[in-house]
Amino acid sequence: MKFKMLKIDLIKLIFIFMFIHCAFAQDINSDTLFKGVIKQSHDYSCGAAALSTLITGTIENSHVFEMDIINIITANKAKKEEGYTLIELAEASKKLGFYAEWRKVATTELVKIKQPVMLLIGINSEFPHFVVLKGIENGEAFLADSIRGNIRTPYSQLITEGTNTKYPDWYVMAINPSANKPQDSSLYLSLIESERIRSHITAEQSNLITLTTITKEGQFIADYGFNASLGKNNNNGIRSHSRDYVNNLNISYGVTDNAEIGASVSYDDNRQKTDVTDNILITNGENREYSLYINNRFSLDETNQNGIIAGLSTSFTENRSVLNDAVDKYTVFGGGVNTMGYANTSFAQFIIGGSVNKAFSQNKRADASLAEYQVSGFVSANKPFADRYLGSVGFTVNDGHNKKGADNQFQRSFLASTSLSYVLSKQFQISPSVGYSFGNGESFSFGLDAAYIGRW
Repeated sequence: MKFKMLKIDLIKLIFIFMFIHCAFAQDINSDTLFKGVIKQSHDYSCGAAALSTLITGTIENSHVFEMDIINIITANKAKKEEGYTLIELAEASKKLGFYAEWRKVATTELVKIKQPVMLLIGINSEFPHFVVLKGIENGEAFLADSIRGNIRTPYSQLITEGTNTKYPDWYVMAINPSANKPQDSSLYLSLIESERIRSHITAEQSNLITLTTITKEGQFIADYGFNASLGKNNNNGIRSHSRDYVNNLNISYGVTDNAEIGASVSYDDNRQKTDVTDNILITNGENREYSLYINNRFSLDETNQNGIIAGLSTSFTENRSVLNDAVDKYTVFGGGVNTMGYANTSFAQFIIGGSVNKAFSQNKRADASLAEYQVSGFVSANKPFADRYLGSVGFTVNDGHNKKGADNQFQRSFLASTSLSYVLSKQFQISPSVGYSFGNGESFSFGLDAAYIGRW
């Protein structure tokens, strides 16, 4: 088998490098994302994790584990797997030897507190949440969150989500800190604003990182994407140019924290011009694809920072093409399995995965042109930077093995892509992207995704 060297113009390499560089520029020092924060190990244990974070971060020579608090609270409870009340958390702290007391604090008075305290937020959401408030500076609240790490959010937004007419005040719990701060405690804010910003990502960035894995229980996500690509190919002297416009709508729903179901619809409007011995052939086509899928996560640790997601999918595609005046219609059915592993590190979130797919058609001529099976693999990295941004880069390899016939070769293609996600609000985000495909022909693509995330 002969291998051809893939020639990529210097300007293309520079273009890709510049976009990737922009995606990872302005590092906000995510090494400190969970520094000093004890992660919750259960969906109901945010209070225990927040209290253990507060004690460990404010009392010298102390280290209280989340399970220490859970065991104290659940010792006399019939239902072990349920949230903990303010009184239960205060009593658990006292039993560990640390006096604690809850108070109602007005929204205007909370900004005056200058020591780390526990705070109940999200009263207006479906799931109120305990965090550690480090302080409020220049209108921003700095939090140690057992799910999202060291984050910052506008205090006005925290008020909107955490108070209402029925509960106009904050619920705050304080303990007596030791005279000397614990060494390297991250609960005490730096006096230098730039250091505070570098050591805390925004809540929006944290939410973006979470959404790259799997939909949360009860969460609904609707995503619309548009992608345009221009391509060219030269196969044994036969030159062709193509253009594709793809519209896609994807909807997913979290059945549990570890399982999601979804459906998608896509429409592809494509055109190909082929030069065969000075004869120009123009093919116009359109494809409508409908698919269903289910994914399940298998966590590799108690905090879901590392895990494996496996899934199944099924689809059918209606194809229509017009060559000169000849119209061809056929339907393709498909199915596949996919898996990916993810790891959240101090530098970035890394994902590696792949899929195997099989397609067939009742149209014999169309079926003969389909790959016997399709295999793909990819690697990607996601990293937050600046406010409300998440940069992503990825590399994908696709292999299609043709059925027995004149061309029984693997047709391999490669895709390098990068995207930049921007959070408009907690419910809306947009993601422009670019990609370069090569191997079995080459093409440039440009896309834009808009997502709605409901039921946080």
